[in-house]
Amino acid sequence: MDFWECFYAYCWALRHCRMLGSTAERVCVAGDSAGGNLCLGVSLRAVALGVRVPQAVVAAYPVTLVRAAASPSRLLTLMDPLLPLGVLCQCLGAYAGTLGEGPRSPPPARPAVGEGLILRGLRGGAAWLGGTSPKSDEDPPEDPLEDPPKFLGYPEGFRPLRTGGPPAIFGEIPPKPPRDPFMSPLLAPDSLLGGLPPVHLVACALDPMLDDSVALARRLRALGRAVTLRVLPGVPHGFLSLAPLSPECRRAGGLCSQILREVLEPPPQILPRPSLGGFRRETHN
Repeated sequence: MDFWECFYAYCWALRHCRMLGSTAERVCVAGDSAGGNLCLGVSLRAVALGVRVPQAVVAAYPVTLVRAAASPSRLLTLMDPLLPLGVLCQCLGAYAGTLGEGPRSPPPARPAVGEGLILRGLRGGAAWLGGTSPKSDEDPPEDPLEDPPKFLGYPEGFRPLRTGGPPAIFGEIPPKPPRDPFMSPLLAPDSLLGGLPPVHLVACALDPMLDDSVALARRLRALGRAVTLRVLPGVPHGFLSLAPLSPECRRAGGLCSQILREVLEPPPQILPRPSLGGFRRETHN
């Protein structure tokens, strides 16, 4: 679903809440993975346009940086069985709308059994995580030692390893996605992030996108915004879809449901203490 479709649907639901059987007294946007990214983007757009923001955002293992960036958790894509590097790259390119726009490279020759499959994946992964793309003679030179984004928390002076060639494991090399703060909330300025409602992040210890949640939580906390981050051990990316197959995933899904209930339930009303009015308290011996 297109981002603008989500934002228009959000605005329509607020205006026509009675048609949906709701008072819209308390509104929460929630989603997982790309859906979590859409929830954050919709909330940021509401801040930018002065539209009513929701009471809270609940995002499970969201993508907060739609671009090639080397981070410790994203290196897991080199060996992650559920979200391998090739799938992640294709998903990010499709989500950013850049898939199919880049030049095609010839498919790599199929290696013999046991011939450098892991090393080939590492080379391709280093190229993609380093953000390399095919160049022409007309392209301006780039700094091969460009520093990684500071909000990823790398030590000063750290530079990821890069390769001079395109990723060898892809038949199609997706171009770099645009630097859109509504697509990549980590790129949003403080003025936008500072207007977000309370954000509840549920991340996975075995998720290549773990650092996306950690980096966003750090930025929000530095801005003094209300944010919670729960990192669940033993569950992978997409655990909400795996609940029927795993008790750990079912418990993780129950945690997300609990967070939603706490957000949507109205706060308890504190009744005023009864006043004695015009009565005078008397004591008898």
